[in-house]
Amino acid sequence: KSCIGSRACRFAPHSASMVLSAAEGPGLRPSAARHLRHALLCFVVFAHDLAQGLETGKMYWTDTGANVIRRANLNGSSVEDVLFLDNMTNPRGLAIGEDEGKMYWAERGTRRIMKANLNGSQMELVTNTYRAPEGVALDKDGGDVYWTDSEGRIQRAGIDGGLVEGIVKPSYTRRPNLVVDAHSGKLYWPCFNRDIATVWSANLDGSNQAWLVTSDDYLSDTVHEFWEPHGLAVDSVGGKVYWSDETSHEIQKANMDGSNIETIVPMMKINSVLGMAVDTTNQKLYWMDRGNNTLNGDGDKIVRSNLDGSNLEVLVEGPLHQEPRAIVLIP
Repeated sequence: KSCIGSRACRFAPHSASMVLSAAEGPGLRPSAARHLRHALLCFVVFAHDLAQGLETGKMYWTDTGANVIRRANLNGSSVEDVLFLDNMTNPRGLAIGEDEGKMYWAERGTRRIMKANLNGSQMELVTNTYRAPEGVALDKDGGDVYWTDSEGRIQRAGIDGGLVEGIVKPSYTRRPNLVVDAHSGKLYWPCFNRDIATVWSANLDGSNQAWLVTSDDYLSDTVHEFWEPHGLAVDSVGGKVYWSDETSHEIQKANMDGSNIETIVPMMKINSVLGMAVDTTNQKLYWMDRGNNTLNGDGDKIVRSNLDGSNLEVLVEGPLHQEPRAIVLIP
């Protein structure tokens, strides 16, 4: 029954009504009609997903150096180019609306938020941006797309465009990533300048802003540093927030209130991590490691581990992956 519901009604209302009519024809017993209706509605949803390019067990990512959006299986196999972009596009953040079968991305070079089907078809403009956008996140329930820009502001607009609304004022600090967590109804982002680094949370309208972690928390720590948080992932079901730091070259995690900070991937095991994502279904953490800014000479790659940082696996690597940036999972 999982495939019958809002998705069939929302995306194939005409087809769904035809299915209902067919399943209520003469000569069918009520139980047989119910089974037929269920099977046909499942087919309607499957056909819609197929047309939009929706497949589960996939990861999508932007490659800034190659100006392309790629995807692969969650184990790194079957890498394919989904969408080639213009040379000056410079794609950054990426978000996926599974229900509608769409992907959204930020184009720093053209100052645009764009969307397309998950197979790369039907590319459309969502909105132009005032400054160069970076991180992108999607509020699937509210129907809004959020983004950060080069001046540190956070804005949002409807997924079909329309009015652009300011959520967090510009502060001339780096806010390279953004996460909308539907479970908690919160917005999360890393933030840093030359004086302080923080991880923030707020309501989806920008109210109730509070920092979870700040570099002041590390004043007495002689081993670990916190100066340039970039990658960010939130697992509100498990009660954890994860981030990477460009200065310490570590991945750390904490409780949702910022307590119990713990290093899970230590220095020398990562290089320059920009994008991160959590697979709560399979209890895995994924990240994009830019090896061209390295401590150990490795190339660019996509890596995953257990949520405690153990069992590191390199999933995708090679010279064609020039600058992997943002990653999104469809478990």
